[in-house]
Amino acid sequence: MEDLANKYADLSLKSQDEQQRSSFTSEQFLNAATDLRIIISQLSSPPTPAAGQEHVNESASSLLRFLRNSCVQSVRNQALILGSNILMDVVQMIELVIVPATMDKEKKLPSHLQLLLVQFMGNFVVQNHRTQRAVWKAAFPKLFFSMLSNLKDDNLKEVVCMIVYNCLLDDIDILDTEDGRWLVVSIMHHCWGILIDVMQAQMESAEAAQLSSERKIEVKELASKELLKIPEGNLQFLARDFQTRCQCVLVLGSTDEDLLQKEVLLVMKILDLLCLATSHVDKYLWLRSQAELMKIVINLLKQASHEENSAFFSKPCDPTAGRSPGFNNEVDVDSTSPATAVDDSNPVHGFKRDLIRLIGNLCYKSRSMQDLVREEEGILPVLNACRIDNLNPYITQWAVFTVKNLCEGNTSNQDVIHQLEQQGVADNEFLTRTNVKVKLEGGKLTVGNK
Repeated sequence: MEDLANKYADLSLKSQDEQQRSSFTSEQFLNAATDLRIIISQLSSPPTPAAGQEHVNESASSLLRFLRNSCVQSVRNQALILGSNILMDVVQMIELVIVPATMDKEKKLPSHLQLLLVQFMGNFVVQNHRTQRAVWKAAFPKLFFSMLSNLKDDNLKEVVCMIVYNCLLDDIDILDTEDGRWLVVSIMHHCWGILIDVMQAQMESAEAAQLSSERKIEVKELASKELLKIPEGNLQFLARDFQTRCQCVLVLGSTDEDLLQKEVLLVMKILDLLCLATSHVDKYLWLRSQAELMKIVINLLKQASHEENSAFFSKPCDPTAGRSPGFNNEVDVDSTSPATAVDDSNPVHGFKRDLIRLIGNLCYKSRSMQDLVREEEGILPVLNACRIDNLNPYITQWAVFTVKNLCEGNTSNQDVIHQLEQQGVADNEFLTRTNVKVKLEGGKLTVGNK
């Protein structure tokens, strides 16, 4: 074992030099595979005297450094290593070193063996579709789960997540199987940012169409459950993605194309995620200061509220549907009767509400955002949303919340609302049917029977 340790100590030193790396032969990697099996056999056998165990550990460390360094910026060496069939031996060693149940408790292995094994796997899959496929086949799902569950070092877990990331660049749909979805959940607990990076890279790539809208929506739903673990940089990407895609929601009213509906569902999920993120006042400061995002949201609200589109984006509540007419009927304004119920699977369900919700969040204790809403003429559309709407549950409450945030400490916005002229009582079909008479007298509303 001492000779083996010296041999790979020399090779690992040479592998640090790019020119010498390029001279390694397939025979050297085949020999490494044979030697690694000998090392694994020694690690699996009963404990040896301290001196002997030290030589085994040194041999393992030097050989793994040799393999790790050989992969750096060398597709050639990656291919030679793959051809040596050493990958399955590495997998066996990972199970031996990282998974506690497979290691004799009396054996104490240096912790850096875990580091070297994970680093080798990380270098092995960089920019090489063949090695990515091979590692995915060898490690998914059992080995990935074992590594994420048993590694104590968070930095090593992040490297494992990056290995998964590189494997997924080979057009693997991680959400296509139950094991894949569980792996996503496992990654969520360790390194959310890398998971979103995976989806971001696939969404931005030339093969973006291969990742279906349903898959993207699933990722957004997972993100909303683990929001505070998402780095702000990933939310920056989602905000830009929303700004790019959001106009498709307005187009949906004029077409029933299935592909467009899926795109709209994706936009709705991103909007919900942005609402959740901006509700954390001290967390995502960059996101809460984006004037361009605010302008786009205000413009969307104005267009959705326009007379031509209002019927598609709003369903005013009719509390008397299914009841006998009469002023004395009790009406639960929070209920939705069967006659007026709106299927919450409607692609634009909650769209106006969430736009107002996002405006309110962005305005909270932000003078610049308050002023921007006024300058973009966004106050009136918010005020006009203060009515019960079956397609936008709780829109009234969010509108009141947003008006409060718009006016808090901002006299200019308060003046805009004060200056709104009273123009009488608007026609209302519900009031007409129920024989309710509303009059405006001396600036006050009076209600009675006709």
